[in-house]
Amino acid sequence: MKNNITTTLEVREHFDKNFRHIDMGGISDKLISKFLDREYIKNAPFVTKIDCLYDYILSQSLTHIDE
Repeated sequence: MKNNITTTLEVREHFDKNFRHIDMGGISDKLISKFLDREYIKNAPFVTKIDCLYDYILSQSLTHIDE
């Protein structure tokens, strides 16, 4: 990551590696980008961005979750 910019690819790779129970295939790059572009998320550390996105995905039931 350069200059605290997080890409959708980095997010997808992190979820694939660490949150395999979440089907990221059902979530568009546009949605991820719009989320990462939120003012309170933009300059947050990567881990915080991921935690917030994870919570957002779960709270909005945006995709299938394997339990």
